[in-house]
Amino acid sequence: HSYIFFGSSLQILNTISNLLKTEKHIKYIIFDFKDVSNIDLAGTDMFLDCIKLIKKSSIRVVICSLKETLERKI
Repeated sequence: HSYIFFGSSLQILNTISNLLKTEKHIKYIIFDFKDVSNIDLAGTDMFLDCIKLIKKSSIRVVICSLKETLERKI
């Protein structure tokens, strides 16, 4: 199981940012939290920034397999 913290969420944000710059026909981005066991405050903030960035591009965000304990944090 994985833990999302500042460093890993920054990597996600950078990956998404680069993807949005290079790919022009994206309709959905799916985040699968099946193997995520926890997320810290910095990770939560960075993840929410990532979602805002995606939505600015008029792309739908899909979050699946999010555990109830993580849902409360996000």
